[in-house]
Amino acid sequence: MKPSGKRLLHKLVIDDKFDHQFFGIVSHEPDYKTSLEINKKLNINLQNDQPARSNESDLAVFSRFTAKTKYSDHTYQLISNKSDSSTLSKNFPALDYLFVICGSLNSDIVDDAQSKIRDITYVTAVFLLDNNKLSEEYQVLQIS
Repeated sequence: MKPSGKRLLHKLVIDDKFDHQFFGIVSHEPDYKTSLEINKKLNINLQNDQPARSNESDLAVFSRFTAKTKYSDHTYQLISNKSDSSTLSKNFPALDYLFVICGSLNSDIVDDAQSKIRDITYVTAVFLLDNNKLSEEYQVLQIS
């Protein structure tokens, strides 16, 4: 058979826009214990990572736990909102932790994560935070 000489081109369209959702968590337990419980509830593997540093002062260090999933594009971060004498989020100083999900998100994923974190016995509250109010923290955490 002789080729027709015309090529058929297919264009692959990939949506490179990754969303992120911030959660505020109030909990009296230390970061490692909170990360272990979130791991169990969400079936992820948060592990201790390099701490986040505030732009204002290099002395302020905030613990960070991160996880990447094998089967989706989601990444997770649990960041302590409080250091010795400082808070990472000036807009939400009462929060103990910021929890961030990055990737292709929809409302089901966000709602499911919020309800599962809320089920942890020593988590007092879980809030969905306004991403626009966290632009400074977004840069500090270098979330892509």
